[in-house]
Amino acid sequence: MKTERILLPVDGSESSYRAAYCAAQAAQLCGAEVLLLHCVDQTEQNGEAPLVDTTLAEDTTTNRHPKQADALGMATANDLIGPVRDILEDHGIRYMERIVEGEPATCIPRVAQNTRCGLIVMGRSGKTPSGRLPVGSVTGRVVGAAHCPVIVAP
Repeated sequence: MKTERILLPVDGSESSYRAAYCAAQAAQLCGAEVLLLHCVDQTEQNGEAPLVDTTLAEDTTTNRHPKQADALGMATANDLIGPVRDILEDHGIRYMERIVEGEPATCIPRVAQNTRCGLIVMGRSGKTPSGRLPVGSVTGRVVGAAHCPVIVAP
């Protein structure tokens, strides 16, 4: 399989960190870069300010009116992505990061398609941004909606 970019959604769950190891191995095999994605679902934010969509240069069609980033929200997203950065760096993998506003089950396939990812690697189950509710159904919905193969890490 030849792919140049792998999408790796990160939500701070153990499952998403395990998926990072799978994505690193796949990236090494394919010579691909990894796009780290964190989706902020405003329905879970309980009134916190929305985050900005840190968009890739070639993907200018989404979030044409980005909202002001909330410093605390950005710090939280950075904390969730940090351990995955370490995993990818330890494996010598090139990566980019993106934080988007929206429900993960719809954002993940959309971002994968808009950024021309040839593969999505994600955990079997995760947690909502608040960490209170399991959201394993997100993975199933992504598998059904994705335009590319999806590897589900245990």
